[in-house]
Amino acid sequence: GTTTERHTPVRVNKPDRNAYPDLPKDFTYVQISAGWEHSLAVGSDGNAYAWGNNSNGRLGDGTTTERHTPVRVN
Repeated sequence: GTTTERHTPVRVNKPDRNAYPDLPKDFTYVQISAGWEHSLAVGSDGNAYAWGNNSNGRLGDGTTTERHTPVRVN
């Protein structure tokens, strides 16, 4: 991921397989919602994923760390 502002769509990276070894090989996103400072997606594995600004823990991963690649929502 990057912190570059974009004005056209870009491909969303898959979550890190090292962090999620149970991620199916055919994983894809089935729905994505882009916000001003963070975005959310539903994966084909049924889990929610988030990335972007994480102030106040808005990504739901139990941290306040800004994420540039999708993390699974707890």
